[in-house]
Amino acid sequence: MKGKLYVGLANPSTQAIREMTSKDKKWQMQSLKKILYLKKILFSKLDFDYLIFDTSPGFQYSSINAIFASDFSFLISSTEKSDLKGTKILIEDLYKHFNKESEIILNKFPGLFYNTKNPKKFSEFFEKPVNMAIPCFCKLLESDSEFFFASNYPDHAFSKKLYDLAEKIENQNVKFNKGS
Repeated sequence: MKGKLYVGLANPSTQAIREMTSKDKKWQMQSLKKILYLKKILFSKLDFDYLIFDTSPGFQYSSINAIFASDFSFLISSTEKSDLKGTKILIEDLYKHFNKESEIILNKFPGLFYNTKNPKKFSEFFEKPVNMAIPCFCKLLESDSEFFFASNYPDHAFSKKLYDLAEKIENQNVKFNKGS
């Protein structure tokens, strides 16, 4: 795959997180307007193909704004009970409410359980397709997010899963409303 990847990173400091979570509803509504305008510019003037929001889970305004601005979402969940339940609540309370298309990616899927806990069984639980199950990779966990893993290890099985996902996204162009 050829192309460009632009990344905008958030400030991970505790102070910045506190400031963002303390913003009121009016500020968040203005933020949503800016996100929608930026999205329009990125697609219409800068010829972006995709815009990806990586949000924290839950019901923070910033996550809700990203959901509202998105045409399609991948919800990433581990197979831990609390994560599964929280993801299901998000689907039922937000995604269905906003009528947003989404699919599930199971992350850190335990290799031991692959045969006994088939990812398709999770589709029934979520009442949504499970697009992919990404196994748990110790090497990835050991990297401690110090670098973009797929760039340093392009032949690793995790990196190949990312390439598979990118290919699926590219082949599902029909689902995405580029620039709407």
